[in-house]
Amino acid sequence: QVCAQLCRRPCYCPWVPPRCPRGSPLVLDGCGCCKICARRLGEPCDFLHVCDQSQGLVCDYSSAPAGTGGTCNFEDDEEGCEVNGRVYREGEVFQPSCKIQCHCLDGGFNCIPLCQEDVRLPTPDCPYEWGTEWSACSATCGLGFATRVSNQNRYCRLETQRRLCMARPCPALPAAFP
Repeated sequence: QVCAQLCRRPCYCPWVPPRCPRGSPLVLDGCGCCKICARRLGEPCDFLHVCDQSQGLVCDYSSAPAGTGGTCNFEDDEEGCEVNGRVYREGEVFQPSCKIQCHCLDGGFNCIPLCQEDVRLPTPDCPYEWGTEWSACSATCGLGFATRVSNQNRYCRLETQRRLCMARPCPALPAAFP
């Protein structure tokens, strides 16, 4: 019924498919007609604008008012983590670079160096300053945290760092009527 209301046949799509941000694949829209950029973790979604299923994301309507869209989230509220725009599943082991190996755990990640020379003793200088980009904020509104892996610390050793972030303020709840 929803498909019949939203999907026009034949399909009318732009000649040139959209250019997607890094980490967002080109997929068919909810009507199965046009190529669109898959929505990523925390992004808005609806019947037409689908989430990236290759990352295990589904459109979660549980916290949205009736009749509005949802937010891309992990299926069954699975934990996951995002590093440099890529989402990893809970328990997944990955290598953001050839020098470190990371393990996604409880919404964050722990990393170990693969090269012995990367774990340096404290020295007057630390010429090999290295780090991943900060992850997306863990909350779509209000305070959350972003994480990265970096050796930019006093001992020049790889560590997971966290900082507070706010993507946007949360909408105010309507006042209750007496």
